[in-house]
Amino acid sequence: LNGPNQSSAYTTIPTPFFCINNAQQYNQGAIDADGDLLTFDLVPGQNGNGGIVSYAAPYTFAQPLGTAAGNFYFNSSTGQLSFLPNIAQNALVVSKVTETRNGIVVGTSMREMVFVVLSNCNNQSPSGLITGNNGGIIANGNEITICNANSNLQFDIQVSDPDNGKVTVNFSGLPAGATMTLSNNNTPSPLMHFEWNIPPATPPGDYTFYVTYQDDGCPLSSKQTIAYTIHYVQPIEASVTSTPETCIPSGDGTLSITATSANGGFEYALNGNNFQ
Repeated sequence: LNGPNQSSAYTTIPTPFFCINNAQQYNQGAIDADGDLLTFDLVPGQNGNGGIVSYAAPYTFAQPLGTAAGNFYFNSSTGQLSFLPNIAQNALVVSKVTETRNGIVVGTSMREMVFVVLSNCNNQSPSGLITGNNGGIIANGNEITICNANSNLQFDIQVSDPDNGKVTVNFSGLPAGATMTLSNNNTPSPLMHFEWNIPPATPPGDYTFYVTYQDDGCPLSSKQTIAYTIHYVQPIEASVTSTPETCIPSGDGTLSITATSANGGFEYALNGNNFQ
């Protein structure tokens, strides 16, 4: 593969601080100027001699944090890390970003971070959920799926802080041509309005951007970055062919429906309810 390549850039600080027993999220906010596909992995840390560090049991590079049972999640598509820390700790977390172009890996980078979980604070993190969409289907508050080619996608992200603190919002990595209007920043209730006039030639795929929320908590300000993903899927295209009965009512007429899409397999229903 010939041609220049730029390493992905990180849009968040590498040493986050968290409060014990509060649900937390972290994302490096990796963006790529070349438009390469980015995927994410948790990998072992390295020592000064180029070897792999040892993790004290029961911790591993894939689950390096002490958390409540069943409360550690890592999304390899967006790099989103969600967890509920239940002990004070300094945890080594190493994330690897892989850049792929036309099915070929063109670059990788790693960031080594120390997550500091404190036991002397209780400040909860601000966040935002997608609301008020004019199309598509919302999932989990930070994902939306749309399949209408050449459409205008709009939605809001309503920001809130459980402690009713003032929240400062920053965003990065918007899809090309998309805009974000931010109002009431540095208040308890900022509001973002996203709009994207999706061009007809836009290829199906996942388009992820990042929003960082930081409150004015004291003595420790709470900050987290959340990935928001637009799943832009190819519309289903269907064709119908038929042959008439040779003689009514001979029952030898046929009706054939063929559907195509890059989204996977199909189920069919004649009445809109009983799919098979």
